[in-house]
Amino acid sequence: MGVTLFVCTLVFIFIKRLRFPSNKSIADVIRSRYSIDTLKKIRKFEKLDFKYRKSLLDLNFLQKCKDINIIPKFLQFKVTSRYLKSSTAYKESQIKLLNEENKIKDSQSRKLLKEIDQLKLIIVKTLTYIDFIHVSSLFALSNDSKLLIAEERQHRKFINLENDINTSTHDPEKIIFNYSSYELSKHEKRVLALGLNFGLPPLKLNLPSYLAPFEILFSHLKDENFYRYSKDEFKTSLKDIAYASYRNYSFNKELNISKEDYDILYNLSKKEELVIQRSDKGNSVVILNRNDYDKSMTAILSDKRKFEQIHIPNNKDILNIILSHEQKVSEFLKTIRVENKTRMDLNGGITDEDYRKLLPIGPKPCIMYCNSNKHKKL
Repeated sequence: MGVTLFVCTLVFIFIKRLRFPSNKSIADVIRSRYSIDTLKKIRKFEKLDFKYRKSLLDLNFLQKCKDINIIPKFLQFKVTSRYLKSSTAYKESQIKLLNEENKIKDSQSRKLLKEIDQLKLIIVKTLTYIDFIHVSSLFALSNDSKLLIAEERQHRKFINLENDINTSTHDPEKIIFNYSSYELSKHEKRVLALGLNFGLPPLKLNLPSYLAPFEILFSHLKDENFYRYSKDEFKTSLKDIAYASYRNYSFNKELNISKEDYDILYNLSKKEELVIQRSDKGNSVVILNRNDYDKSMTAILSDKRKFEQIHIPNNKDILNIILSHEQKVSEFLKTIRVENKTRMDLNGGITDEDYRKLLPIGPKPCIMYCNSNKHKKL
């Protein structure tokens, strides 16, 4: 099957190059092979495709605004006084206009789709199958790049709208408890007042860490029945999906706050003399001097009634100890594993399924930390 697909692909590429030589533009080929009228229809088809897909993006943006009760900037119209702007009538009119805009966009997208379908039928009857596939794939790629820019722009707009709402409803003085010697700027207070639940994406993905969940998934499913696919085919497909999603990762697309706010948080995180953390209760933010935090943690760990220090031999490191414990756990699980048995048949053992779930994969040392009380230092 794989060889047949490869051969068909090569044949298609060969025919495409014959019909669309590199020394001629697509427009010249279509104009000479068919007509100027056909070229105009293809150009119109390309523009309609972009308009339709852009309208779907707009609808999605408006729906997201409706879901969390956010009013887009274009509906935040000016009135004579701030008292009128805070009135119920003003807010109700914004919601009505937002609903109306949603209906208009939905109607426009339906009309565009109908127009696209009609024009597509005409073009398909005029062009050969290979010509249509090649031309439509070219303008689809062109529209994809434009739509990606539009989608990222809308994403930034939505994040800014969310930040405006959060900033107006959160008082930094009631949320941030600064016990450090560092004085926060106005912008730093504004961003920290939003809380510490951003879940910021990494600038660059770590390939081994990213692929680990896919490997775990395959280890759990490798003994299952893959319907029409063999185990090797499933493994190859899963590997392709993993690497494709890794290559398509975009920091700017995943970023859930504005770039300006991200830079503020990033710069704060680089201040090694500070510890910025969530309080022990609620969503408040506590800021401490690193020296004070370290002294408090050392005092807690020095309590021999609660903690015992592990002495690591000179010829070993913490990784060797972790791996040896991993091996001991794996060997113990093998001794209590009962193959090809259900839970009803067991007598003090575990099933294959439980064995796979309990088997340690990639263990690492724990990190101890303490959260501060927002009304007093650690």
